[in-house]
Amino acid sequence: MGHTLVAAFSKDGYQKIEAMLEKAGAKSLCKIPYGRDCQRAEAERILKHHITMFHWAKKDDEKYLSLLNAYRFERPCTATVSAVSLKRAEENSLMLYLNVKPSEGFEEMRKNLEQTLGAKTSPFLHITLAISKDHEEIRKLYDRISAMEIFPFTLEITGMDLYHIWKPVKLIRQYR
Repeated sequence: MGHTLVAAFSKDGYQKIEAMLEKAGAKSLCKIPYGRDCQRAEAERILKHHITMFHWAKKDDEKYLSLLNAYRFERPCTATVSAVSLKRAEENSLMLYLNVKPSEGFEEMRKNLEQTLGAKTSPFLHITLAISKDHEEIRKLYDRISAMEIFPFTLEITGMDLYHIWKPVKLIRQYR
């Protein structure tokens, strides 16, 4: 993977997610998938929780970075977190994630981004909480979060962040 463009949340949104994980007793989680040719620990330190909107391979960097020069994030919008779920992931890992339902404003933002890029955005809208090969620990977290009476809740999206995703992982640009 070369770069990833993600929907970023308000400070309150990040706090909601962190409070939920703390209440569930989550310790030292990693939300970065296996098999992506990036340093998982480094990426975990730099990437906040997010909704991945678009990503591409290194070979397409010039094309998409050029197109993103014309992108403008028009206004904040919301997304509703409806539930927590599990999914099998690369290298026999298990992913714990939040299901996301877009608002009308989110769909407008997505359409604007697709017009800028000339490509479809990610169809799997979610917020990854953890990816691990320790299935038992991930299932325990799933059970604890599922038992919380917090769903649905809304997150405000305040911009888009562009990350360089291979060595070194770094934030390249923020669209606000």
